[in-house]
Amino acid sequence: MPISVLICGKGPLADAVSRSPLGRDDVQRHRADSPAAALAAAPKVSPRLVLVDRELPGVAGLIRQLRITPPTVLASIVIVAGSDFDAREIELLEVGANAVLRFPPDAEWEARLERLLSVPVRKQLRIKADLTFQGLFGDNEMAGRTLNVSRTGMLIECHADAQIGERFGFKLHFGFDDVVEGQARVVRFAGPHQFGCEFFDLEPWAQRKVEMYVERG
Repeated sequence: MPISVLICGKGPLADAVSRSPLGRDDVQRHRADSPAAALAAAPKVSPRLVLVDRELPGVAGLIRQLRITPPTVLASIVIVAGSDFDAREIELLEVGANAVLRFPPDAEWEARLERLLSVPVRKQLRIKADLTFQGLFGDNEMAGRTLNVSRTGMLIECHADAQIGERFGFKLHFGFDDVVEGQARVVRFAGPHQFGCEFFDLEPWAQRKVEMYVERG
């Protein structure tokens, strides 16, 4: 089944995308050169992945709207930026972007885009999550819950004072006596007390269990 990708920008972004894994035959690429055009296209193309040029006027407002528009609530949103860091990127991650990719394209582009394309659509799945963060004086255990889960990560709601890049342990309670344990890292802030994270070093049995529940929805 073709993968739908929405590209919000023009010029160098479009050229880079054509030379990336997004140029392969099973990817349907849709272009929008303004936030208004992107929001009009989203319901029609239901993208799994959205690429947004950091320099696009009104980019923060666009990402906010994509995060509350049904076809893109669970899509991966990636900011494409120059090699220079800009403080606006923090705001864009906080309002809903999943990651930042930098020009010029390099090996990281290919690896990350391949991974994003392989991520199945996230499932809204609200379950209990026990989280363990490392503190200065020992482990801090906190209760939370998932808002959605994919086979590579999850969106968590928790009162933890987490930082982007921070690692933590988790236990997901899928059902009575059915618990999956593992490690994750924070990759974005999604709202007050909400943060997106990616799994790493999951045991094979834990990975299979997560995939099973995601496929069930």
